[in-house]
Amino acid sequence: MKWCYGPAEAGHYVLLAILVFAAGFAEAAVTDYTGKPIVEVRMQSNGVDVRDASLLEIIETHAGEPLAMVEVRESMAHLFGLGLYQDVQVDATLGERGVVLTYNLIPAQRFRRIVFDGPLGVPESELRRIVVERHGSSLSLARASQVTATLQALYRDRGYPKADITVGAAAGGDPSNATMVIAVRPGARARITQVDVQGS
Repeated sequence: MKWCYGPAEAGHYVLLAILVFAAGFAEAAVTDYTGKPIVEVRMQSNGVDVRDASLLEIIETHAGEPLAMVEVRESMAHLFGLGLYQDVQVDATLGERGVVLTYNLIPAQRFRRIVFDGPLGVPESELRRIVVERHGSSLSLARASQVTATLQALYRDRGYPKADITVGAAAGGDPSNATMVIAVRPGARARITQVDVQGS
């Protein structure tokens, strides 16, 4: 069974289960192997083994330990949280000695340009500055929810408590020169109708 951890609409995340059979192994739902010993943990990206000790350090599943789903989920969240991958999947296969876990890392698409769309209500230069300062100039959709939260906080501070912000990729074009589109609908600006001053 392959579990996927990646972005969905509106910056939320979903877990998908896709049943995959592989010749020579007994493969079933990851949960079917709970409690069985882990004999090997692998990292792969685009079908190529990734040998990066820093990645192994942040995951919770280790060879010699029994498989626990809470640790699998935490490991996937840690890897996804790096902002380097648009999806993290895990395969579990049962061999003669125990479970082999393979984390499949799907690289996040990097954007060369940022475009703002809509009646912004706030100077574009200010929006661009805060996005780059907080999240860097080379963004990916893996950071979409963080970018959205940053801009929503900015708009609240500017008097737009109901600003609607969506982050996506421009349709078509060269994938190696992709553009991130940040659409803003600020909504009505809050107005102060009365100020009460109390005290002497």
